[in-house]
Amino acid sequence: GWTIVRTRQGLDWFRDLTITEVNLQVSGPGLYVLPQGTLQVVRQKQADPTAAFCLPAAYVSHPLQLRHWKKGDAMALPVQGRKKISDLLQEQQINYSDRLNTLVLAQADDVFWVIGLRKRTFDVPVASANDWWVFNWIT
Repeated sequence: GWTIVRTRQGLDWFRDLTITEVNLQVSGPGLYVLPQGTLQVVRQKQADPTAAFCLPAAYVSHPLQLRHWKKGDAMALPVQGRKKISDLLQEQQINYSDRLNTLVLAQADDVFWVIGLRKRTFDVPVASANDWWVFNWIT
């Protein structure tokens, strides 16, 4: 019933480490309730600077997925190119159990938002976009 993980500081012990798999299709505005929290999605004419994440509707070509990150996931960043989610979690020094529970908002293999940690930024031309998906994470 124990999981042992080697870290920079030594060993971490986790008892009964279980993960509830999340794979939710976000197809439009509404509330999406999960055990970890609630995702609120609103579609509006302009980006909301107070929102957790805003996505230009032009970038949405398939349904979005709210899921756990997986090995190989990466996020496009303007200056750095692509950054692996595993590297981001390591840089932020997120512990093992929290890494397993980290959720992402993605479209296929393109990650737009690592919930609570990092969001994708977009090119300057999207500032003139007049159709946005606005996301808030409520715990």
